[in-house]
Amino acid sequence: MCFFHKYAVIIPAYNESITIQKVICDFARVKPDAYIVVVNNASTDDTQEKACDVIKSQNINGEVINCPTKGKGYAVRHAFRTVQAEYYIMVDADDTYLADDLLNLLEPVEQGMYDCVIGDRLSNQMYQNTSTRQFHYIGNRGVSSLINMFFKSNIVDLFSGYRVFSWEFVKHFPIVSKGFELETEMTLHMLTNHYRICELPIQYQDRPEGSESKLNTFRDGFRVIRLMVSLIRLYYPLRFFSWMGFLFVSLGVFLGIPIIVDFIQTGLVPRVPTAIFVGMCEVIGFILIAVGIILDSIIKLNQRQTELWRLHFSLDSQKIQNTFEKQLIK
Repeated sequence: MCFFHKYAVIIPAYNESITIQKVICDFARVKPDAYIVVVNNASTDDTQEKACDVIKSQNINGEVINCPTKGKGYAVRHAFRTVQAEYYIMVDADDTYLADDLLNLLEPVEQGMYDCVIGDRLSNQMYQNTSTRQFHYIGNRGVSSLINMFFKSNIVDLFSGYRVFSWEFVKHFPIVSKGFELETEMTLHMLTNHYRICELPIQYQDRPEGSESKLNTFRDGFRVIRLMVSLIRLYYPLRFFSWMGFLFVSLGVFLGIPIIVDFIQTGLVPRVPTAIFVGMCEVIGFILIAVGIILDSIIKLNQRQTELWRLHFSLDSQKIQNTFEKQLIK
């Protein structure tokens, strides 16, 4: 699809037949000029049929696209590649996020103040008072604290699925995650590439009766932590490899001091295996530190190139706006 829309609402959906029609109608009501895109993510129920029916019967501006590979990351990646818009809204299909908050979230991005606005469910206690899965809240706060510590940020609701993006962010965000760790990857990409992020409080409601969450607290929590470690290694290699390098060097020094003392006093090395192990620790430690330094230099070069591209993009942004205006006239 090559047509350029002003607003695109991306709704990834996997077996959400109970809620999908209401979500579509709510967002079409609040933002009738938005293009509603439901990404049917290998659903085994009648999610696709119900979404198509309500779009057709209510004459809603939108469509249903299919992503046969199951996983929220795959679904959103497919939508970002397919849909062309100036502003993107991503929201879950489970009817836990309210469309009435959309205009408030959209305004800062439209004004050019931010590249992404995240709907914050936690600051106003809405999630804690409504959700029946308190382990999700504990995990959210714990992982958010780790992210804020490593990236010197102040993110409150890391896992919020209600977000608004600029065209610049969407078209230059390489999604590699497969499932519900998508929001973590998005946030870390924003932080490491210095995108402007804002969190605004939103309303939240629990799933309606009969609708079941696809999240698994421990399985998806492990995936998020694994992704976080991987992205820290990718974006902050000096920190990641240096602490391991210093650990090996310190271990080698700790075990090597008695050997050096014995050698000075007797001229002999009585514990040869230990001495070999100490030497290996020192070599491994310095190699890890060197790897961190080299990768850090590569990352900084890549960040410079990214910033140069963003400067180039700012010069071309008016062309994108002109393209959209011409299509509106047609």
